[in-house]
Amino acid sequence: MTDAAKVTGTHTFAAGGKAVTDIGSGKANALILDVTAARAGRHALTIRYSNAEQAPATYYNPDPVARHADLSANGGGSRRVLFPTTFHFNDFWEVSVPVTLGQGTNRLSFTAEELPDFDGTPTTRTTSGHRTHR
Repeated sequence: MTDAAKVTGTHTFAAGGKAVTDIGSGKANALILDVTAARAGRHALTIRYSNAEQAPATYYNPDPVARHADLSANGGGSRRVLFPTTFHFNDFWEVSVPVTLGQGTNRLSFTAEELPDFDGTPTTRTTSGHRTHR
């Protein structure tokens, strides 16, 4: 992990009670993992995550926010992964994405940049969604 990204231990439904938080607001706040592949080629990477973030809601409708992370393997190009709302930061869901790995140790990097609002102005909020892997 780099800069603001950190492991927190207050999540009873996360693996081992711990989750990685504060990935985002630039590449300096990254989650970097080394994974081992028995063979080279395409693999399904399953990510456990939580995301309770919501935009200000109207009186009749919540407005959940799907957060994202850019995933790259071994320094290659990145792929955007969306993390729909789980409605609570201690409710973990799973999303699987294909990744191409080499045989042996591979380095995965999760980063996120804030996207502009609908009017084109950049936001200043930070990504606080909790993401874990398995």
